[in-house]
Amino acid sequence: MTVRTRLILIIAAVALAPLSLSGLLAMQVHQRAFDAQLSQLHHSRAETGAARVEASIERALESLQLLVTRTIHFPDLSPSERQGALALVYRMQSDLAMVTLLDGQGAGVGEAIFRHDDSNDFHDHPVASMTTLSAFAQHIPFEAAHRRERAVGEPFFVGGSTTPLVSLAFATDGPKGQRWVVAVGLSFRSICTTLAEPGQEIRSLLVDREGRILCGEHAGEKLVESPLVFTASAALPGGWHVVTQQPRSAAFAASHALQLQSGVLLAASLIAALLAGLLLARRINQPLAQLADGARKLAQGQFGHRVGLAGKDELGQLAGAFDQMAAEIEQREAAINVFNAELQARVDERTRELREAQAQLLQSQKIAAVSSLGAGIAHEINNPLTSVLGFAQILRARAVKEQRPKDAEVLELVESEAQRIKRIVQTLLTFSEGYAGESFTELDANQVMELALAQVPLGEIQIVRELDAALPRMVGNPAQLQEAMVQLYKNAVTSMKGRGQLTVRSATADGVIKLEVADTGRGIAPEVLPKIFDPFFTTKDDWRGEGLGLTIVHRIVEQHHGRVRASSQAGAGATFTLTLPAASRRAHLA
Repeated sequence: MTVRTRLILIIAAVALAPLSLSGLLAMQVHQRAFDAQLSQLHHSRAETGAARVEASIERALESLQLLVTRTIHFPDLSPSERQGALALVYRMQSDLAMVTLLDGQGAGVGEAIFRHDDSNDFHDHPVASMTTLSAFAQHIPFEAAHRRERAVGEPFFVGGSTTPLVSLAFATDGPKGQRWVVAVGLSFRSICTTLAEPGQEIRSLLVDREGRILCGEHAGEKLVESPLVFTASAALPGGWHVVTQQPRSAAFAASHALQLQSGVLLAASLIAALLAGLLLARRINQPLAQLADGARKLAQGQFGHRVGLAGKDELGQLAGAFDQMAAEIEQREAAINVFNAELQARVDERTRELREAQAQLLQSQKIAAVSSLGAGIAHEINNPLTSVLGFAQILRARAVKEQRPKDAEVLELVESEAQRIKRIVQTLLTFSEGYAGESFTELDANQVMELALAQVPLGEIQIVRELDAALPRMVGNPAQLQEAMVQLYKNAVTSMKGRGQLTVRSATADGVIKLEVADTGRGIAPEVLPKIFDPFFTTKDDWRGEGLGLTIVHRIVEQHHGRVRASSQAGAGATFTLTLPAASRRAHLA
């Protein structure tokens, strides 16, 4: 058997067969991983949709129950006042189609509140016909609400409508110790909107316990399963499900394309390997014996041995390289080790810098999202919040006048909490506004730190000042920077509980100014440290604020093109460092 034949057989056994097997195994592993990822994606989408639907229903239940059971006392109201109270409940949410009051036997008390077909009143509410009211009356979970304070009925469709309704019922106090029930008809239009994602191949459907589609295509029809559609579901209380569906042809299109591409590449690799073996076999003959002998001696440690094979072709070059290998192997191995150590150090440094940059970017994105959301929430909450405050004040005044101290105390608590919500809303609205660059001026950072320090009650805390007298001036907004420092001082004072040492420090280097606030308080746990700049996050035991202090600090420093970092160990205090550009307002710290 010739050397060429042997080489071809060796290539087939050592290269072609393992390559084919590894390619097939790789495609199988990829297919399993793809199937698992696709299943996880669908289940995640279904669970996310279920969480949204459950949260929407729960928010509606809690807000309406709070108004019905704690704010409105129907026995004390006249018939006209009851109608006004029902109208107030109706206005609470634009998705309410109707509201009615039932006595202990389920009979209506007064007229139901709903939007007529020919009426412009409550223009943002769904239109309800007499047919809708009749269907609503049949689906009120009266008995369940009478027993359990609140209940959710079964969804129902009316006429040719593709948007279902669900009845929510709340038990409340009636006259002479009776229990009345307030029932509302909630439209699914907002819930269905949260599930719909235009342009997505994966569609999400809300299905009731009977398998009827509530939200999505073919609403009102039975859900039909098909082997050509990839499906996943997530359960909701009450037997409902959120179901995701995607045609299998679309779901597995990328996998099939990758399998085809992998097959083509594998075939090409096999052909290339076979051709390479044939070409190499032609060039390899007698020099193989000399190279094999040289390899054996090199393996024995005879690095002074030389093959001495002359020639300008590849085998000659291989022999020359082989002769150099023995002399250089130790030197190269040492050089490689040194290089690997240096490379690892550089990779670690760049990885750390990249993680810090990613963390800064993620924090900025979070704050930007809260800013945008805060503006929307503030405008949406202000109007109903004003109504809540007004009614709470009116009812409290009435309770005081009628000498009902317990009711007055409860209503005072409602008013207090509503005022607190109002302050949070105002903070969000202020937080969503950007800091105008036009208000930047030249300032002395040391003076800003001192002015901020004067605004914070320090108690018995010892102040240590390490301020650089030669600190250069910078460009910024003095009021906003002062606000940031006040927030840091307050956090430090809270952490130290009025006793300890607060160190304020300033320094400059390489065109940047560093301002530090260090305390000797309880410190921040390592698992909490990455979250402290998140909106509404706090480590305080007694939380009475809005959880936006450090978020505001991050926002202000970011507007000044700087960075803020925190370092701490639990029980050993915390240090916050603000790094700000010293020269121009257009400078930016990457």
